[in-house]
Amino acid sequence: MIRWSYVGSRLALLAVVWAFFAFAFDPLLKRGMAKALSSALGAKVDIGGVRTHIFPPSLQLKDFAAADSSDPMRNLVEFSACRFSLEGRPLLEKKIAVSAAQLDGLRWGTPRKRSGALPKVPPSAAAQKLKGWAQSHAKMPGFEGGKLAGLKDVKLDAKSLASSKLAEELEAKWKNKLDALETTVSTAAAAADLKELERLFNQAKGSGSIPDKLKSAKELLDRVQSLRQKTSSLRKELDSGLAGMRGELEILRKAKDGDLKGLAGELGLPSFDQESLTAYLLGPKAADAVTRVIHLVRTSRKAMSPAKKAPLQAARGVTVPFPKERSWPAYWLKDMRLSGTAELGGGLDFSGTARDFSTEPALVGKPAILSLSGEQGRRSFVLEAALDHTSETPKESLRLTLKSMPMQAFSVGDPASFALQVTPGNAVVSADISVKGEAISGRITLREEGISLSPSSAGGDPLLNKALSSAFSGISDIELDIVLAGTLDDPELKLNSNFGRAAADGLKKAVGAEVQGKLKALQDQVDAALQGKTAGLDNLLKTRGGGLQQRLGLNDQKLQELQDKIGRELKVPLPKFDLKKLFH
Repeated sequence: MIRWSYVGSRLALLAVVWAFFAFAFDPLLKRGMAKALSSALGAKVDIGGVRTHIFPPSLQLKDFAAADSSDPMRNLVEFSACRFSLEGRPLLEKKIAVSAAQLDGLRWGTPRKRSGALPKVPPSAAAQKLKGWAQSHAKMPGFEGGKLAGLKDVKLDAKSLASSKLAEELEAKWKNKLDALETTVSTAAAAADLKELERLFNQAKGSGSIPDKLKSAKELLDRVQSLRQKTSSLRKELDSGLAGMRGELEILRKAKDGDLKGLAGELGLPSFDQESLTAYLLGPKAADAVTRVIHLVRTSRKAMSPAKKAPLQAARGVTVPFPKERSWPAYWLKDMRLSGTAELGGGLDFSGTARDFSTEPALVGKPAILSLSGEQGRRSFVLEAALDHTSETPKESLRLTLKSMPMQAFSVGDPASFALQVTPGNAVVSADISVKGEAISGRITLREEGISLSPSSAGGDPLLNKALSSAFSGISDIELDIVLAGTLDDPELKLNSNFGRAAADGLKKAVGAEVQGKLKALQDQVDAALQGKTAGLDNLLKTRGGGLQQRLGLNDQKLQELQDKIGRELKVPLPKFDLKKLFH
């Protein structure tokens, strides 16, 4: 007989379980995934829909968008749909292993309708460093309100010059050092009393038995050789000290250059330095690009590192996990096929693969690889990224090539000083960046063709506008080279471009003669203020230092002559001796 109460309770339980997975599981999973990913990326993550299947295990995501924490009004990445095929056995251990995946509609850098910012997070050390670097080049010295500032006269106070103070310190330091060396040389000369050595030589050369002569000659020769060795060591010490002094003279020259640079800043001179002008015009865009690269590296390292849990303090006993035949990372994307559209001056369809992305790369034993490429007419792009987190020192590499990428019109510089309007053109971009541990290095190059440049300034300085218009009139392409070095927290940028060269040429034409005259007058003043002090230091080196070298050289020469004379004149032939008589 059927017990309907028993069957009914079991059916009710099954109905509740089915209802949970049919109606509640996917929404809860969607909310949990969005929250976890938002926490990992530091910006809001939106998921339009989540759909799970148990047989076979799979997961589907729709309308995914992750905001960029460095630019909350843009998406770091978004896609329309993605299907994950899951392995069953890892699920039993609460782990996810994706055997295959298909992602469609992938895009990045797209605008958002609402900000994706989470509660305020302090900017990274790299972002602060690059922002400060860009701000330090945001203003052009020598310009006020878009006009060339009048060149000022600077009254020179010789006592305030860093080079003057350094020269005084070096003079006192060198005198003490040369006094000590002179004492040492005098002591060595006294020890090598040549008159006493000559007396001993004549004594050994005089009458006496052959064994006594040989003994005296040997003792004298050993003494002379010992004195020569001490003289050689002293000569090395003296040469090293004088070389250090010459190095300090070079430091003094650099201090003098620093004084000139500081005084030139007080003159209000416009910069003619190509690198500074390039940083002024293109530095903010370069700093922004490098900030994004470092942000992506930091994000990938955070996402691909397993969270460390504090050990549980059990009230009774401890659970000891035994090694398993096979273990999986908490998450492992084995292979994914990608397709989407890149907004590179217009939509460009692309496809590619992503392999071996996981939260515990050491268990996978292989670097994560991302490969994307697309081509349409003359336009194309190739992206290759490798993230090797399998060892204690993580390593990343990125290679990117963009060809015939349409560029919109843009402006660089500061209208309050001077700015450049750049018309649309087509660009070729290449990037090769490597990160090992905290060290970062690489190069980014850009060449945009088919453009024209229009310089402008708010004040409308006629001389400046004419000179800059002439300098930029013949330029029809942009050439920018960014060299990246340093560390992830303290990156260093070096920029070079035809912009900087053209701007320097234009400024030189506008005010070059007047600037050079001011600089020459300033340099003459600094030279005059330091002439006596530098001459005194040179004299110390040549006179006292050279004199000590000469004394040591002369002393060693006399010891050498005596050593040769000992060997030449105290040679006494040994008597012939029959060895056979020793045994009779």
